[in-house]
Amino acid sequence: MLSAIAAIIFFSLVIVGCKKEENSRLDTNSLTKEISSSSEFREILLNLSEIKRAIKGTSNLLQEKPIQEYLFKEAATIESLHTLNSFLLKLGYSNAEEIVKLTVINESLLSKTFKKFPQLYKLEKEHILSIFKEAHTLTINDSNSLMIKQKQADMCSSNYADGMSGCSDALAWDLVGAGLGGILALGGTPFASAGTVLALAGVAYAKEYHCRVGVVNQWRACRTR
Repeated sequence: MLSAIAAIIFFSLVIVGCKKEENSRLDTNSLTKEISSSSEFREILLNLSEIKRAIKGTSNLLQEKPIQEYLFKEAATIESLHTLNSFLLKLGYSNAEEIVKLTVINESLLSKTFKKFPQLYKLEKEHILSIFKEAHTLTINDSNSLMIKQKQADMCSSNYADGMSGCSDALAWDLVGAGLGGILALGGTPFASAGTVLALAGVAYAKEYHCRVGVVNQWRACRTR
């Protein structure tokens, strides 16, 4: 008799747990759709595209050399717009001022997104990133034709294009993560830590530079085979 009652209680708890999980999933899906259609989020995506364009069009004077470890440490100490600008110039990004401006604008837009969807404050950083990535996917569902890759002349060129695209995509989400890190730095309160954001952004740009150098070196190695 007791075992039967225990079994009933167990299965009841399982059912309740499943319903809670399903409701949570439905709530997340609803939140993702709302974010994907919000003007703030769409502007964030546009600014990230502009940052990618600015970096792609810059004359990277240090492209010949892999990034040194000390530059990552320097990036982690960035606390002002001036030092972030100087750091990007050191990397060879001639459009540093434009890149920094867009970085700051996106942080402001992220803060507005959190105010518009305050339930985000209750979530962990990685969960928020996954929601944003899914929201991004929803915004481009009607533009799949634009994502068709052009056939490259050869394998080296194809790998180069894919590699550079991967570096840019990783940078975009690292910058979003930097903004989230600032917003969540004070225990989920709606006040971002500017120093935290700039330092994390600096590290993101250093990683992007390092990634691009790796792609260039792989392309050169491919050409010499």
